[in-house]
Amino acid sequence: MFFRPRQRQATEEQLVLRLIADANRASAARDQPGAERFARRAFDLASGAEHRVKPGIRAAAAIKLAGSLIDGSNNADAAKILEGIGKYASASDLTPANRMTMLYYRCCLYFADHRNADIVRELEPVVYPAAGRLEGASPLGTRPESQLESLVVWLLPYLGFAYHALGRYGDAAKTIRRYRAQEGRTTEVWKEWMVLSLLGKSELMAGNVEAARAALSELENLASRQNADLVFTAAAAELAFKLGEKATGKKWAEMAIAGARDQAREAPKKVAPSVDAVMAPLGHACLSAGEPALAEAVFRQELEVLELPGADRSISRAYAMNNIAVAQRDQGHYESALQLLNEALAVGQAVANADQGLIASIYKNIGIAQHKLGNTQAAAEAFSRAVSIAKTALPEGDVARQKVLQACRELGYE
Repeated sequence: MFFRPRQRQATEEQLVLRLIADANRASAARDQPGAERFARRAFDLASGAEHRVKPGIRAAAAIKLAGSLIDGSNNADAAKILEGIGKYASASDLTPANRMTMLYYRCCLYFADHRNADIVRELEPVVYPAAGRLEGASPLGTRPESQLESLVVWLLPYLGFAYHALGRYGDAAKTIRRYRAQEGRTTEVWKEWMVLSLLGKSELMAGNVEAARAALSELENLASRQNADLVFTAAAAELAFKLGEKATGKKWAEMAIAGARDQAREAPKKVAPSVDAVMAPLGHACLSAGEPALAEAVFRQELEVLELPGADRSISRAYAMNNIAVAQRDQGHYESALQLLNEALAVGQAVANADQGLIASIYKNIGIAQHKLGNTQAAAEAFSRAVSIAKTALPEGDVARQKVLQACRELGYE
């Protein structure tokens, strides 16, 4: 009788660990529903046996469930799970690998919500001191050997994307080169496309034109060997436009629009994150190349996918509406642009922890549209709001802040 509580504790902890292992096997087999099912059982069992399962094991179950939810595009529930871990587990309760995995999942959520400054804040002090300097780590330029090293390497693309979004192009290129040196040519072709695209854009913006052309050449070589889908075509189109190769860019862009439409019919919830990640940069590349009508088609296809049932990406919808309005404005359609900007503002402001860079940008674009329509008082009010948000909510050096202040200054409203 005296041994029963101890035996029960061991059995419950072992069962939680076994369920986590089952969830990991399901993830490796790309069985997301199965992974989520096993992870949910592990989490529920660990939560129900609160005082009989160690905090570190309970946290491991929660982390696995959060990852499974993210894989299923259920970011809201994943965020709640991750936020709750600190209530019962301290950093000392977690293994280094679990701490790094939790950081990885947080950055997945930041990436989905365009919270680039948060990605840099969290990753910069972790990745650069850690990558290549872990105890027993493989030398830079070779593939990582430990699980912890692999987790550090997986964080590098997120940091690279955040650097690029914040205008730190040299840091972005350096980070992606480091990722490719340690990860090598990944077997996940879509990831290779995304990384090559980011590398090419960052090298170009940093002034390394030949390195950017080399990245585009790799992209096109990869396309010749693979069935190019949405991610591939959008990446190639964006980089081609940025390199001034408009004919190539238009060809790939039209394929990307068709690909987004076709894939969304099959699995809108699964496709929405990919559409969000690749179509917006492509649309901006079309605008920069002087193709506003094509840009509008790209942004509209993005918005169409984001508004499908189950997409659940409100802040991205606001971004897409803002972008469509900019494309309309560049075609001289100021009234329709203004109407859509007001809708984008309402959607963006309704989101908790809304991206203030987006809100400032929408007010700036409202001001430009009102200015073009000759409504100087309304333009001045919108620009005043844009400048106020930019100066109070965005740090100096932030790209969105710089664009807002520059536009207001150029039109004489600052």
